[in-house]
Amino acid sequence: MEKHPATFTQATVIINPSRKPAHARRLERMLSEYGNPVIVSTESKEHFIEEIHRFYDSSSPYLLVAGGDGTVHDAINTLMKLKAEKPGERPVHLGFFRGGSGNGYQDSYEIPENLRAQVETFVHSIENNHCLTVDLLKYQTAEEEGYGQLAGTGFDAHVLYKREKRKIRRRSGKVITKPGIVSYIAAILQTYILYNPFKSQQFMVRLTGGKYSYRGPRVNAEYAFDTLTRRAAPGMIEVGKRPYFAKQFKICPDTVCNDGTLDAYLFNMKDKMKIVLDFLSLWNGWHDQINFRYLQKGRPAPIERYEVSRVEISSASPFHYHIDGELKETSTPSGEGCTLAIDIVPKAMSFIVPYMLIRKFHPF
Repeated sequence: MEKHPATFTQATVIINPSRKPAHARRLERMLSEYGNPVIVSTESKEHFIEEIHRFYDSSSPYLLVAGGDGTVHDAINTLMKLKAEKPGERPVHLGFFRGGSGNGYQDSYEIPENLRAQVETFVHSIENNHCLTVDLLKYQTAEEEGYGQLAGTGFDAHVLYKREKRKIRRRSGKVITKPGIVSYIAAILQTYILYNPFKSQQFMVRLTGGKYSYRGPRVNAEYAFDTLTRRAAPGMIEVGKRPYFAKQFKICPDTVCNDGTLDAYLFNMKDKMKIVLDFLSLWNGWHDQINFRYLQKGRPAPIERYEVSRVEISSASPFHYHIDGELKETSTPSGEGCTLAIDIVPKAMSFIVPYMLIRKFHPF
């Protein structure tokens, strides 16, 4: 039986079935009950991008993609490129079903876990035009540039590097891909065992147009600046416009998706045992609790948070970093240092979101 046929036919659904093909088939069956949306199950990344081009040349205003963070990342970057190549008033609203081992975008925008609930949520949101205009970060290195909502280097990038090495094994000329979540957990353990916090890579972090922002259980504090340069060797640096990374890791807990600033976090924790003891607080984004415990003992707060318009992360040698969980690496141009520059792009894209999230941003 068809439901909302006049509304959901305005949507185009592009599915990346590579991670969970059975899940993708269930999604296709459910979508067929709700009118007649354009549904495409892609065969490769190139095919996925080709279908987004086809969507952009159509009259459909709503694009729904099914996959993990990498799939959403590819959709965002393809759409931003098309907007630059074909300027105009072409309305595009992007939504995302869960479909990967990491669903940081879906967690950050409160997409339900249950597949049927996801479909019904997007049907309702499209019918009522529940869309939220969000900021993006724009990253640039000597090699490339692009867009996303989360960037980082340090421990998380090392985990992704280890995972990529574990994920693919070649046997008798065949490529065997190991399960995503299993490889990820193994990579975390392997990185932690080998991790030496006192040999973290040295960075020059230049922050522009913002403030240092301390959030505590009792008192909040801020320090404004035009530019601030920090020489540091943190275990991890994260810059975000969404709170969640991987499997509900609340890595940027205070960020707001459309406030026109970047949230930059420097994680300066050096004691491996304390990292284990604080693991639950780290995972849940309870940075105030961790900082408070250190300050009570007369030690500096180990997690620094900044709200800025631009971040430049530089090092004398190449380093791995990630954008939306996609692993990348800088190279050294002409013998100079390596720099990852990140800028804020306000109100860059419209996301289709659940009604409950709309109510939080429009309470009156």
